[in-house]
Amino acid sequence: EEEVTVPPSPPSPPPAQADDVPPSSLLPILDSELAFTSSLISQNFSNYSAYHYRSKLIPLRHAASPDSTYYTLLSTVQSELSLVQQAVFTDPADQSSWWYHRHLLLLAAPPPSDGMSEPKKRYCEMLQSETSPLRELVEEDSGGKWPLSALHFILTALDGMVGMGLAEDAGQVLDVLEVTDPDHGARYREMRRRADADRAACLFCFQQRGGGDAFVEIKRGEPVEGKPKA
Repeated sequence: EEEVTVPPSPPSPPPAQADDVPPSSLLPILDSELAFTSSLISQNFSNYSAYHYRSKLIPLRHAASPDSTYYTLLSTVQSELSLVQQAVFTDPADQSSWWYHRHLLLLAAPPPSDGMSEPKKRYCEMLQSETSPLRELVEEDSGGKWPLSALHFILTALDGMVGMGLAEDAGQVLDVLEVTDPDHGARYREMRRRADADRAACLFCFQQRGGGDAFVEIKRGEPVEGKPKA
């Protein structure tokens, strides 16, 4: 029998590179997808997949915009936080919106800088504006551990960027979390131990910088007096 030789397949074309696509040409597609996720979230605030997809779209939309700056990103995040606030007040115990809330706070983190830069100041102001609705949820005993975890994250971030004035508030939140969420009590105690150790380690450096200059006026809230479920 005559042997049949199969010719080799032609090489596949190289995959398209991101640099080959003009970023601005993606804007209509990204805006359409964002509108799609908005409609899904408006129908169901617990749609984790829609939040996750949106978390990928927002940075792409920012990078594709011809006028993208840190301040445009911050403005976008603030608009998204308004959306999340509707969700958490509708169903405070649902973790999907809280996951997205934490993602947004991390996404808007300012670039590293020495001292209190303008981006850092604006970011701190945004964080501070988030504390009031979170305290409201805590006082209403709504949402269990989720608003407490978000409040602790924000107080810790503010304390690290502005000064030492909010460490006590953050510690109070951990105390309430330990009672509200006893299954993770060991985790909260470890967080408290590490926070105390970190503050002790950096106290000398903080004092060497001259203490906490009040570039942003951070008003300490009232003691956290949620009504945790035992």
